Amino acid sequence: MTNKTMLLTSACALVCMAAGGGAIAAAGDDGVHPAPVPEAEAAEATPVAEVPADQAEQVRQLERPRTSDDAMPHSWNEELAEGPEADEHYGANPDLSRRTAPGVWVMPADGHVCMANSTPGEGDLGFSCATPADVERGLLAPADLDENGNGVVTGVVPDGVTEVTVVDKDGSTRAVAVERNTYRAAIDANTKEVEFTDADGGQHVVPMAWTP
Repeated sequence: MTNKTMLLTSACALVCMAAGGGAIAAAGDDGVHPAPVPEAEAAEATPVAEVPADQAEQVRQLERPRTSDDAMPHSWNEELAEGPEADEHYGANPDLSRRTAPGVWVMPADGHVCMANSTPGEGDLGFSCATPADVERGLLAPADLDENGNGVVTGVVPDGVTEVTVVDKDGSTRAVAVERNTYRAAIDANTKEVEFTDADGGQHVVPMAWTP
């Protein structure tokens, strides 16, 4: 598994940076990063045997019956389940994954929701996790970027969100559709934030700032 240069949210429980390139960092709605989950306590959790009820209620894709289309590529499934870092995936169970977009799978973990995604271009495997509370805030949103800050952000949002808005530093905006709790959007060094409205009318802003 190769971790590409990623969007590092306060929710990203795994370190997702690679050598070279820059990174986009995201804070919560209030701009404050919450204290990280203790590594030893959360990362080494035993893989969950079923989808936790709270996650199924929050992310409908985890509630629906699993089909053959939801299976991850065998090599990636094996890497997550048996690779050298298999005991540091926060209890994620790839056998419970749901495919939510081309090259994107969401799966339950112990106290976390995790996403595996094929990075654009090279097709490496990216992997990130967030607590359900941070998923509600849109903070499960890793990105694959080049050295100039150009790339794609892949985000998971809770039920009831039909689109997100990508806002650039000059104030221009564009809507990006959400399908199966997932969106993918092209971004660059001028991207300022991603915004969305939840099912209860709550407004969420995920600030971004690219660092070369």
